[in-house]
Amino acid sequence: MNRRTFIKTVAGVGAGAAIAGTGYVASTGFYDVVDRMVRKELAYLPISDKVFDTFMRDVRQQRAISHLGKEKEWFVRLHFRLGALGSSILPYRYKYEQYKSQIVGTFLLSTDFFYTGMDETKPVRYKGLYQPYNNACSNPFSSLYYA
Repeated sequence: MNRRTFIKTVAGVGAGAAIAGTGYVASTGFYDVVDRMVRKELAYLPISDKVFDTFMRDVRQQRAISHLGKEKEWFVRLHFRLGALGSSILPYRYKYEQYKSQIVGTFLLSTDFFYTGMDETKPVRYKGLYQPYNNACSNPFSSLYYA
């Protein structure tokens, strides 16, 4: 095998891997990734599937996470799907962690988790999609809930 054939082979394999990786990431929708992400991050809490399903239904209907935009949605999907490769391979891992924290935080604020004193043994119930501009003012971290 001469040098030119080797370079063509390596380039072809690299292009094929890139196309397969893009297809792998694109095969999962953004809201499916959000659902999996929330379930994975909060697996230690007693949350029923109905709570997750109701939250995701409301998020889809009201487009509650659409403020991220298509580029950031693609970014979150890429990091979630390829995150198993390790944090050193993908750039801007800290930004992905920030977006993930916002999404998981929105879920937790949509439940009664903070109103029950963050008790990890009590079952978590869904209260309604957290939207600070549409909901009445409340402070889930008030001393009224933590005696």
